[in-house]
Amino acid sequence: MSILVIYSSMQDFFKPLDAALFAHHNAYALHSLGSTMPRYTADFPDLDGVELAIVGIEEERQTQHNMGVRDAPNKVRQELYQLFRGLWTVNIVDLGNIRLGNTINDTYNALQTVCEELIINGTIPIIIGGSIDLSYGQFLAYDRLGERIELATIDSKINLEFLGDFHDQNYLFKMLSYEPSFINNYVNLSHQGYLCDPEHLDFLYRLNFDTVRLGEIRHNILHAEPHLRLVNSVVFNMAAIRSFEAPNHPSCSSPNGLFAHEACQIMKYAGLADRLTSVGFYNYNPIFDRNRQTAMLLSQMIWHFIDGFCSRVGESPYKNDQKKFIKHIALLKETNYEFVFYKSKLTDRWWIQVPTSKNSDKLEKTVIVPCTYEDYKTIAIDQNVPDKWIKIQQRYSK
Repeated sequence: MSILVIYSSMQDFFKPLDAALFAHHNAYALHSLGSTMPRYTADFPDLDGVELAIVGIEEERQTQHNMGVRDAPNKVRQELYQLFRGLWTVNIVDLGNIRLGNTINDTYNALQTVCEELIINGTIPIIIGGSIDLSYGQFLAYDRLGERIELATIDSKINLEFLGDFHDQNYLFKMLSYEPSFINNYVNLSHQGYLCDPEHLDFLYRLNFDTVRLGEIRHNILHAEPHLRLVNSVVFNMAAIRSFEAPNHPSCSSPNGLFAHEACQIMKYAGLADRLTSVGFYNYNPIFDRNRQTAMLLSQMIWHFIDGFCSRVGESPYKNDQKKFIKHIALLKETNYEFVFYKSKLTDRWWIQVPTSKNSDKLEKTVIVPCTYEDYKTIAIDQNVPDKWIKIQQRYSK
């Protein structure tokens, strides 16, 4: 597909932003995003060399109780444009809002196509919804691209019960039950146990998928980073943030949840993930916002994602570059088995080498996956094998 074809078709999916929405900010500070980021108000931005693109989607037809989320994209923009750029050289544009389809499926297909073509162009879509069922369109882009998806969601709930038609409360079921499945791995961060059916958690466990409780992140947020290091798609439900810090609709908010700084740190980790090619933020309802607090937080989360993206180093122990990594051997004395770890000299991040018996042209006999220094200490010092290592081995040995 030629670049010109991508450009001409892409513009058809978007409607220009109303310049009047930002009229009271027509004097943005010199180095702010509002003064430096091209946006679609008259002429569609040139996508040549663009690395990041803001994509709004004003859709709420499949929400059950959260009417008002359709107004989120422009409310977030009003705060995002006021933020100063970091010391970035990134080429970022705002493409405006996707035109809604006659049916909800038309809208899903539009978002799917937009994500697909941006990814082909080497551009990461930063999606601002809208209800969280829209993440299904983001998800489907990888099927059309022929890619296995490594999916991460940040959500306080894990709902795998399909009741009636597809809607914003069972979006995860729709993705995990898609046939033929193209999910290579899935992880949810920050779920709250009392909001989740234990049978649903057990189901994910039996599939060798990962779930990280809010308490684990609260104990040490560094534990979230390895889970995000290999993902190519992230879906963030704003209801995962505690309601005091991000006021939202009563039906989806909770007094417990991520703190504001934790949400920003998680998005910094997502931006750092070398393989990530799409990110979406959903379920922010401006009607229930207080003093624009949630809009400001979401804009700062996007800022931290961009900052993480600009800090990518592209390191990988898979190439076994001894100049960049230190190889550690941890011996499990009881079985005399050697575990191989790699530590980056540049970032101090860790990986573990996992043996697998899977016979596939796409997988070696061993795979190397992200881990933490605590994982190394658990094996080398405590002489215990972490449960997640066993799950990873089982996942690749099917």
